[in-house]
Amino acid sequence: MKKIGFLLLVLTLSRVAVAYAATTTTPATNQNFFFGNSASGNAALNQVLALLVGPKGDPGPAGVAGKDGFVGMNGQNGQDGLPGAPGAVGPQGPAGPAGATGPRGPAGPAGANGTNGTGGTGGGAGGTFAFADGQILVNNCQPANETVTVGVDRFFVNDTVTSNSEFRFADFKFSNIDAACSAKVLKVEINIKASGLSSGKSYQGNDQILCSVNSTIAAATTGSVTTVSDSSATCSIYRGATLIGPIQLASINTLDFTGSIGFQIADA
Repeated sequence: MKKIGFLLLVLTLSRVAVAYAATTTTPATNQNFFFGNSASGNAALNQVLALLVGPKGDPGPAGVAGKDGFVGMNGQNGQDGLPGAPGAVGPQGPAGPAGATGPRGPAGPAGANGTNGTGGTGGGAGGTFAFADGQILVNNCQPANETVTVGVDRFFVNDTVTSNSEFRFADFKFSNIDAACSAKVLKVEINIKASGLSSGKSYQGNDQILCSVNSTIAAATTGSVTTVSDSSATCSIYRGATLIGPIQLASINTLDFTGSIGFQIADA
């Protein structure tokens, strides 16, 4: 750039010197350093311009930030992704609470006949038999070669008060009692088991229930029957030697006694 400037300065001074020394009779012209002389009235004067490139200027200051643009529209929803892989099997959960106790099942079949009872003392006779129909040997007023037939009747009840569904005693039937036992009293003894009793009962474990017929045995004949029931006998609860109170035979659960029933034919 310095060399170009120096060259232009030399050319300018040489042209000025020539013009200064030249005659003045010629029309006045403008000195064109690029195309020579031209008249001042020439229409082509200054039609050609020269651009001289100067040094690079300093960067200008940063412009003012523009306004925020408009919010764009929401794009369309993408497609559902592929199903994930099955998860691992979780640990086993804790055991659930125990279910409610089911209803009591029906009574089982009648057991085998009990052994023959032995003769009693004090003017009476008696024995024991298992919870089933059968025959027992009485002795005393009953001839030794004759037996008494015993039948046990029971019934099923769905008690809405105690919520117990159970079999209960209805009555005991004694037949073939010999005429020699007339005017005596028939008694039945039921022993309650120690534990596992049904709820809502007035008796407790190991209690004894004694049922005594209200009238003496009538003059027996072949096939006659003496019945022990709530309508013909009075039943009471004994706890040891202590009388607790009366009880209905029809309120005793057949599963609450020990399985053996005693009886006696005694003097009135």
